Amino acid sequence: MGKHILFLIFIILFACSLLAQQGKQYVFSRYNTGNGLASNYVNNLVQDQQGFIWLATINGLHKYDGHKFTTFKHETNNPATVPSDNIAEVYGDARNNLWVSTADNKVGIFNTHTFIYKEISIKSDAISTIYTVKRFSKPGPGS
Repeated sequence: MGKHILFLIFIILFACSLLAQQGKQYVFSRYNTGNGLASNYVNNLVQDQQGFIWLATINGLHKYDGHKFTTFKHETNNPATVPSDNIAEVYGDARNNLWVSTADNKVGIFNTHTFIYKEISIKSDAISTIYTVKRFSKPGPGS
């Protein structure tokens, strides 16, 4: 009787192991200036509704399409470009607008189809400048 119970337990455990799923495997890629980024320091990033990744860096606004980076920088005497190369933050809203704030406290919407920046005037009685929150983490082992 004891052998039959052990055999039954073995069969149940074996059957359960057949139903177990293999763990997910993730692939990580590391990008830097050698891969097309204009800066190794990224302030933040957001993915838009088309799937593009937009990165705020200290050396321009970047668009990543899954293969390559396109950099958008300030051009003197061209108000349709971002007002500064030091992009502090990007944010995508429900209307698919890409909001851009720069280190010189300017805020605007960057049209992701025409690549034209339009500054938005923000009026506030309480705050004279716009500040973005910086999040720093302690470097881990091997950093």
